[in-house]
Amino acid sequence: MHAPKLTLVLVEGQIDASPFARRDLRIEAYKGENFPASTRALLFVANDLMDDTNRAGLVRWARRRVQSALDYGIGCVIAVPPGQEHIASQTIAGIGERAATIIRADPEIAAQACLRLQPGPLPNLTLVIKGIETPDPETVLLLQRAFRDFDKIVLDPLTGGRSAITGIWRVDAQSEDAELRSPFVAKCGPLKSIDQQLNTYRDVVEDRVPYRGCAPICLDRSVAGSSKRLSVSRFVERAKRLDEVLIDPDCPDVAGLMNKIYSGPLHRWRAAIERRTVKHVWQFLPRNVTARFGPGLNRTRRKLLREGTNVATPSELIKRLASLPSAVVPLCRAHDDLNFRNVFVGEGGNEIILIDFTRAVKRPLAQDVARLDVGLAFDDELNGKQPLDDQILLDYFSDDLFSISLRHAVDGRNARARLKAIEALRRNILTEADQHGYDPRQEYKVAITSGLLYEAKRQTQWSGIAYRCANALSLSL
Repeated sequence: MHAPKLTLVLVEGQIDASPFARRDLRIEAYKGENFPASTRALLFVANDLMDDTNRAGLVRWARRRVQSALDYGIGCVIAVPPGQEHIASQTIAGIGERAATIIRADPEIAAQACLRLQPGPLPNLTLVIKGIETPDPETVLLLQRAFRDFDKIVLDPLTGGRSAITGIWRVDAQSEDAELRSPFVAKCGPLKSIDQQLNTYRDVVEDRVPYRGCAPICLDRSVAGSSKRLSVSRFVERAKRLDEVLIDPDCPDVAGLMNKIYSGPLHRWRAAIERRTVKHVWQFLPRNVTARFGPGLNRTRRKLLREGTNVATPSELIKRLASLPSAVVPLCRAHDDLNFRNVFVGEGGNEIILIDFTRAVKRPLAQDVARLDVGLAFDDELNGKQPLDDQILLDYFSDDLFSISLRHAVDGRNARARLKAIEALRRNILTEADQHGYDPRQEYKVAITSGLLYEAKRQTQWSGIAYRCANALSLSL
């Protein structure tokens, strides 16, 4: 299916067509019907905005048109009398998350503005979508635009992370006149969240993480509407998610897999360090985050007190962490959401592929290691398959994190692969820290305690033991 050349400008109002024709654009009066397949822009020519009636007319137009045009991938231009651009901007403020382009009502300027727009692809309204149970109109339009060159797509819901998204699916795309394509992954969510993911991919992932170390994003298919956006990437084929590998009785070399995460996809980032004096706690628990944790942590603590377990208050735990002196530590670019849902293992265990680099920022070396460490121990889905009793968790997450006894290995044999993975992660951070000439013990305790507090505030079956571990670990700082 070939995309039509986008040369049509739909106009509401009167404007000279000559400058448009010189730029190979044609204009037609827009009457509020469906957008033709070649539509590039929607142009509104406003009358004198000093007049209340005309301002009200602009508001009505913006409410009816801007959101609809953005959902279809069509750019909007508002042409206003000279000197009234600011009035127009104030008049339509708050209508849609992205306002239309406002220009002076000069035919040459209007034609140039329409030409410079970078409209997204229009939807294939005949696309057959299977597998989506309760589609909302904007999500359907986004899918019709992202997969416009296919006849049919079949969606298979995937279990993703914990972020608030509309949906995440494996997408099998089919077309009679196209060769078989590998499947895609499509994630739909708020504009701001998905924009952050795509911008991070362009800025710090695309040319800095080895191609086979991450699932490439299809930027041309990651279309935006008025309030939502799609992130479309290639599906990680012939690979299993890390948790599926670890619960497999025939699990390959666990320590080798853990090391490959940091020596493979993340190697360039972790090798390019910068030293900075920091307060550990604010690197792992920013102040705005601790405020959000409060209600959940207090509920968990009250539950522990009712059960007869005395632990410090959340504010006392944070104060213990904040009382530690500042230190000079190596920082690097971090994935920052390195949980097992974002780690895939290729066939044979020879390759690690990471997904979802939305939050990639500068962090201490411990961040990406500690995030996975805590997740492997306290995730409710993993614990439902291979439970670890409270004493094992207390042994692994209190006092000296780098002292693991043979008794641990025996007592935790039912989840031995998970525990081996945790042990390998801690060896990895010790080795890396030694290469950079610093002692990671305090930093790693703060990072782990921060992760435990995140788990403790979630109100799961393991929240209580996570809080107890955080309390015990903070006392050993």
